[in-house]
Amino acid sequence: MPETIKITPGIGLTIKYSGAFDFDKFYKEMHDWFIMHKYDFNEKEHTKKERETGNYIEINWAGDKKIDDYAQFSINVHIIIENMAATEGIDSGNLAMEIVGNLILDYSNRWQSRPFNKFLIKIYNNYIIKDKINKYYIGKLYEEVTNLQDMAKSILGLYS
Repeated sequence: MPETIKITPGIGLTIKYSGAFDFDKFYKEMHDWFIMHKYDFNEKEHTKKERETGNYIEINWAGDKKIDDYAQFSINVHIIIENMAATEGIDSGNLAMEIVGNLILDYSNRWQSRPFNKFLIKIYNNYIIKDKINKYYIGKLYEEVTNLQDMAKSILGLYS
Protein backbone atom coordinates (compact mmCIF):
# COMPACT_ATOMS: atom_id res chain seq x y z
CA MET A 1 0.00 0.00 0.00
CA PRO A 2 1.49 3.38 -0.97
CA GLU A 3 2.38 5.75 1.85
CA THR A 4 0.15 8.85 1.97
CA ILE A 5 1.32 11.99 3.75
CA LYS A 6 -1.39 14.58 4.36
CA ILE A 7 0.16 18.03 4.02
CA THR A 8 -2.85 20.19 4.85
CA PRO A 9 -3.95 20.61 8.46
CA GLY A 10 -7.23 19.23 9.84
CA ILE A 11 -9.95 19.08 7.20
CA GLY A 12 -7.73 20.98 4.78
CA LEU A 13 -7.47 24.61 3.73
CA THR A 14 -10.92 26.18 3.88
CA ILE A 15 -12.79 29.11 2.42
CA LYS A 16 -16.18 30.32 3.59
CA TYR A 17 -17.91 33.05 1.60
CA SER A 18 -21.36 34.59 1.55
CA GLY A 19 -22.34 37.07 -1.11
CA ALA A 20 -22.31 37.72 -4.83
CA PHE A 21 -19.90 35.95 -7.17
CA ASP A 22 -19.71 34.69 -10.75
CA PHE A 23 -20.21 30.92 -10.41
CA ASP A 24 -19.34 30.17 -14.05
CA LYS A 25 -16.06 32.11 -13.80
CA PHE A 26 -15.26 30.49 -10.44
CA TYR A 27 -15.91 26.98 -11.81
CA LYS A 28 -13.98 27.52 -15.06
CA GLU A 29 -10.91 29.12 -13.48
CA MET A 30 -10.70 26.53 -10.72
CA HIS A 31 -10.96 23.72 -13.29
CA ASP A 32 -8.42 25.41 -15.56
CA TRP A 33 -5.95 25.69 -12.65
CA PHE A 34 -5.72 21.88 -12.51
CA ILE A 35 -5.14 21.64 -16.27
CA MET A 36 -2.59 24.48 -16.27
CA HIS A 37 -0.62 22.80 -13.46
CA LYS A 38 -0.67 19.46 -15.33
CA TYR A 39 -2.95 17.51 -12.98
CA ASP A 40 -5.05 14.59 -14.18
CA PHE A 41 -8.44 16.09 -13.34
CA ASN A 42 -11.49 14.08 -12.28
CA GLU A 43 -14.84 15.55 -11.33
CA LYS A 44 -16.15 12.89 -8.97
CA GLU A 45 -19.42 14.61 -8.14
CA HIS A 46 -21.47 17.55 -9.35
CA THR A 47 -24.98 17.65 -7.98
CA LYS A 48 -27.50 20.44 -8.10
CA LYS A 49 -30.73 20.45 -6.13
CA GLU A 50 -33.39 23.12 -6.35
CA ARG A 51 -34.73 24.26 -3.01
CA GLU A 52 -37.12 26.99 -1.91
CA THR A 53 -34.29 29.06 -0.44
CA GLY A 54 -32.10 28.68 -3.54
CA ASN A 55 -30.07 26.02 -5.27
CA TYR A 56 -27.80 23.59 -3.46
CA ILE A 57 -24.66 22.60 -5.38
CA GLU A 58 -22.07 20.06 -4.29
CA ILE A 59 -18.87 19.48 -6.24
CA ASN A 60 -16.00 17.05 -5.57
CA TRP A 61 -12.82 17.24 -7.61
CA ALA A 62 -9.69 15.11 -7.52
CA GLY A 63 -6.44 16.00 -9.22
CA ASP A 64 -3.35 13.81 -9.36
CA LYS A 65 0.07 14.68 -10.75
CA LYS A 66 3.02 12.32 -11.03
CA ILE A 67 6.17 14.15 -9.97
CA ASP A 68 8.60 11.31 -10.70
CA ASP A 69 8.59 7.50 -10.66
CA TYR A 70 8.13 7.51 -6.89
CA ALA A 71 6.05 10.51 -5.79
CA GLN A 72 2.63 11.80 -6.77
CA PHE A 73 0.71 14.90 -5.69
CA SER A 74 -3.00 14.57 -4.97
CA ILE A 75 -5.35 17.52 -4.44
CA ASN A 76 -9.01 17.04 -3.53
CA VAL A 77 -11.48 19.91 -3.54
CA HIS A 78 -14.94 19.77 -1.97
CA ILE A 79 -17.29 22.69 -2.68
CA ILE A 80 -20.77 23.23 -1.26
CA ILE A 81 -22.90 26.19 -2.28
CA GLU A 82 -26.18 26.77 -0.48
CA ASN A 83 -28.99 29.22 -1.14
CA MET A 84 -27.58 30.04 -4.59
CA ALA A 85 -29.73 32.34 -6.64
CA ALA A 86 -29.13 34.49 -9.71
CA THR A 87 -30.36 38.07 -9.77
CA GLU A 88 -29.81 40.07 -12.95
CA GLY A 89 -27.12 37.61 -14.06
CA ILE A 90 -25.18 37.77 -10.80
CA ASP A 91 -25.01 34.66 -8.61
CA SER A 92 -25.10 34.84 -4.84
CA GLY A 93 -25.09 32.29 -2.08
CA ASN A 94 -23.10 30.69 0.71
CA LEU A 95 -19.97 28.90 -0.47
CA ALA A 96 -17.81 26.56 1.60
CA MET A 97 -14.72 24.97 0.11
CA GLU A 98 -12.14 22.54 1.47
CA ILE A 99 -8.84 21.78 -0.25
CA VAL A 100 -6.84 18.73 0.86
CA GLY A 101 -3.33 17.98 -0.37
CA ASN A 102 -1.71 14.56 -0.09
CA LEU A 103 1.73 13.36 -1.06
CA ILE A 104 1.65 9.74 -2.20
CA LEU A 105 4.95 7.84 -2.11
CA ASP A 106 5.46 4.64 -4.12
CA TYR A 107 2.15 5.38 -5.86
CA SER A 108 2.59 2.50 -8.29
CA ASN A 109 2.99 0.12 -5.34
CA ARG A 110 6.24 -1.39 -6.63
CA TRP A 111 7.98 -1.80 -3.29
CA GLN A 112 5.21 -3.05 -1.05
CA SER A 113 4.81 -6.61 -2.34
CA ARG A 114 7.15 -8.42 0.11
CA PRO A 115 7.94 -7.88 3.81
CA PHE A 116 11.63 -7.26 3.11
CA ASN A 117 10.75 -4.63 0.50
CA LYS A 118 8.49 -2.90 3.04
CA PHE A 119 11.45 -2.74 5.39
CA LEU A 120 13.63 -1.26 2.62
CA ILE A 121 11.01 1.34 1.72
CA LYS A 122 10.83 2.51 5.35
CA ILE A 123 14.61 3.00 5.37
CA TYR A 124 14.45 4.73 1.98
CA ASN A 125 11.67 7.14 3.09
CA ASN A 126 12.91 7.82 6.62
CA TYR A 127 16.63 8.17 5.94
CA ILE A 128 17.74 8.23 2.32
CA ILE A 129 15.21 10.67 0.83
CA LYS A 130 13.85 12.20 4.02
CA ASP A 131 15.22 15.65 3.16
CA LYS A 132 13.82 15.47 -0.36
CA ILE A 133 10.38 14.50 1.01
CA ASN A 134 10.38 17.29 3.60
CA LYS A 135 12.04 20.08 1.63
CA TYR A 136 10.96 19.45 -1.94
CA TYR A 137 7.86 17.28 -2.23
CA ILE A 138 5.93 18.61 0.79
CA GLY A 139 7.01 22.20 0.20
CA LYS A 140 6.10 22.17 -3.48
CA LEU A 141 2.72 20.53 -2.90
CA TYR A 142 1.83 22.92 -0.07
CA GLU A 143 2.79 25.82 -2.36
CA GLU A 144 0.43 24.50 -5.06
CA VAL A 145 -2.44 23.96 -2.60
CA THR A 146 -2.10 27.47 -1.17
CA ASN A 147 -1.85 28.87 -4.71
CA LEU A 148 -5.17 27.21 -5.56
CA GLN A 149 -6.73 28.57 -2.36
CA ASP A 150 -5.41 32.08 -3.09
CA MET A 151 -6.79 31.97 -6.61
CA ALA A 152 -10.24 30.94 -5.32
CA LYS A 153 -10.17 33.79 -2.80
CA SER A 154 -9.17 36.21 -5.52
CA ILE A 155 -12.04 35.12 -7.80
CA LEU A 156 -14.47 35.54 -4.93
CA GLY A 157 -13.11 39.01 -4.20
CA LEU A 158 -11.75 38.17 -0.75
CA TYR A 159 -8.48 40.01 -1.51
CA SER A 160 -10.11 43.27 -2.59
